[in-house]
Amino acid sequence: MKQLYLAFLLLPGVVCARQQVQESTVFVIDAETNLPIEGAVVTLKSGQAVAAENGEAVLTTELPVEALLSHVSYISTKMVISKAGQTVYMQPLEKMLQAVEVTGFDFERELIDQAAPIAYLQPADLAKFNETSLVPSLNTLPGVRMEERAPSSYRISIRGSSIRSPFGVRNVKVYWNDLPFTEANGTTPLNILDLSNTERVEVLKGPSGSVYGAGTGGTLLLSSANPRDIKGNGLTWQSMAGSYGLWKHQFSGTARRDKSLIEVKGVSLKSDGYREQSFTDRKVAQVSAHLFPSANHTVSVHSFFSDLNYGIPGGLTLDQLNEDRRQARPGSVDRNSSIDQKSVYVGVVNDIVISDNFENKTSLLYSYVDFQNPFNLDYKREFNSGLGGRTKFVWHKSAGEAQAHLSFGGEWQQGWSNAYNFGNVMGKADTLRFHDDLLIKQYFAFAQLDVDLPGEWVVTGGLSRNYQVFDIDRDQSKVGPAFTYSNSFDPIWVPRLAVLKKLSDRQSIYASLSNGFSPPTIDEVRTNEGSINKNLTAEKGTNYELGYRSSIIADRWFVDATAFYFKLKGTIVTRTNQDGVVLFDNAGNTNQKGLELKVNGVLSENPTAFVASSKLQVAYTGYHFRFEDYQKGDDDFSGNKLTGVAPNTMATVLDIAFKGNFYSNLSWFWSDKIPLRDDNTVYADAYSNVTCRLGWKKQLASGKWSLEVFAGVDNLLDQKFSWGNDLNAFGGRNYQPAPARNYYGGLKIHL
Repeated sequence: MKQLYLAFLLLPGVVCARQQVQESTVFVIDAETNLPIEGAVVTLKSGQAVAAENGEAVLTTELPVEALLSHVSYISTKMVISKAGQTVYMQPLEKMLQAVEVTGFDFERELIDQAAPIAYLQPADLAKFNETSLVPSLNTLPGVRMEERAPSSYRISIRGSSIRSPFGVRNVKVYWNDLPFTEANGTTPLNILDLSNTERVEVLKGPSGSVYGAGTGGTLLLSSANPRDIKGNGLTWQSMAGSYGLWKHQFSGTARRDKSLIEVKGVSLKSDGYREQSFTDRKVAQVSAHLFPSANHTVSVHSFFSDLNYGIPGGLTLDQLNEDRRQARPGSVDRNSSIDQKSVYVGVVNDIVISDNFENKTSLLYSYVDFQNPFNLDYKREFNSGLGGRTKFVWHKSAGEAQAHLSFGGEWQQGWSNAYNFGNVMGKADTLRFHDDLLIKQYFAFAQLDVDLPGEWVVTGGLSRNYQVFDIDRDQSKVGPAFTYSNSFDPIWVPRLAVLKKLSDRQSIYASLSNGFSPPTIDEVRTNEGSINKNLTAEKGTNYELGYRSSIIADRWFVDATAFYFKLKGTIVTRTNQDGVVLFDNAGNTNQKGLELKVNGVLSENPTAFVASSKLQVAYTGYHFRFEDYQKGDDDFSGNKLTGVAPNTMATVLDIAFKGNFYSNLSWFWSDKIPLRDDNTVYADAYSNVTCRLGWKKQLASGKWSLEVFAGVDNLLDQKFSWGNDLNAFGGRNYQPAPARNYYGGLKIHL
């Protein structure tokens, strides 16, 4: 009887234990994106379980139990699973393998299968620095340099493309979430975006006009997380403080339903700046709504408002630089040299799979900008609006071992500008100098055929037809007579041909031949002092490319190498007159030969050691860029080095994950000396810039929320250099010094 009574008491525990063995599950989640990790392996002493598409892994063991979590793209982690339904997190390795998928020339393939020079940044890459801009992240890529003459004053140089950009992003096409972000006038207001508005970056280097239109530098594809990958609700808050009065606060939230998703983001960033008149005050609010009518149909609406106000300290002479690096150019403070820009941007993207072999993606956009720019020489006030759209159809067809993918479509943009130019008296708009009504149109049609042939060959052919026209109607003027001027550039065909051969599953080689063109922007034709440069013509060039990619050492390292020769005709360069007005000229031809190399991989991985994992990335860029036949008056600059381009640069990033959830990101960027004038008489010195970020990140409350604390230092060696000098500046005002050694720290909370 006693034995029966004892069995009766123990029976519930036995049943519960039996149920726990049968029904124990865990959910394996990416610690960076909070998305499920399909294929993650949970290894126990009694066996293994593999996570399904939703991240769920079913365990047949009693709890608690010690487990090893592993995945080819994540850091292996040992942990104790204490209860059924527990959420466990894995830190991602950088996806250095050939399996990384990139969009490239409008058709998504694994990187090793792309016959094009493409670089990319993932969410983890963007979080290795101070998270105030894309500048340090983009500068880790070979062939890419993002310049920052003053906080929020950006230029992007892809293979030297910024030679014609005294300010702003030109000669590079930019898309954000499949929406054309470059305006119809050829400039890109990249500074109105905060880093939090972007989670992934792809860079297509060299002419990409066969699919993306005008621009010889290349194309940037900026994107947020795929809305279908966001499975649940979430809230994130981040605060950061740093040197020179830096404060940044941001939040983001997601609300998910079966057929919809809403994302909300808000950011406020303020800084006094290192130099006089180098303040920044940026506020950005973004709302994105996504509808999922079916598994093959997504409709996304993206909208954001940006309020940006930043100072323009101006260039210094060498004497002024040596006297006080932190001073502004004389007159910049008194006249409040700055930009105050309020922007509204709304876009709709409809992505639908129509049938098994036919799909379409169509986007429409509207933008409005209220722009004020008091400067040392004048005061500009503009009201700009724009409309645009892009559509792309993709058709797939298989025949035996061959597969064909045809994409075709078009893009159209139109912009209007109500532009006033006043005198500047102590930072206030004075007498009207001239007023212009501007109209800009640009549009193109494109088609591209990708064919996968037997023998692991891929052949790509693309072609576009491009049009651009602008009208200037000057109805008020005190600098000359009123007039109307219209310029319609001759339509141009832009072809591209590429061939790729897979040497094995882990390595490929490709070659490409492409043409590119870049017409002058309306700001290059219509200059600040009121003149119209009717002689300025479009740049045209031909690019020859040879590339090699390989995954080596048990797929732990990846090599990406590219050699190219780009012959550019009618190169547009800048010069500054005695009044400080930037003017533009065609400078004959340039020969541009280059080598770009990136090697990245895993140095070590041992989750039980003090150094749980370590990764290294090295990127080298070597350029031999020369003017071919460039004569300016009596001066012959033929054979000179291309202005503003460093012959050699190197970027190294070392990432270490320590036991106890600590991490460090250490980077080193080195630049060769840079010619600042076409005559090559003035150079910026070679320099090194070292940054370091340390942090601690932990999943808490059984994985329900996470906490990250971080701190870092920029310009650790306290070097004297510039992230972007002024080229051919009048009076030797070439120098825009970067901040001295500076610090930051902050925290992130994710619920």
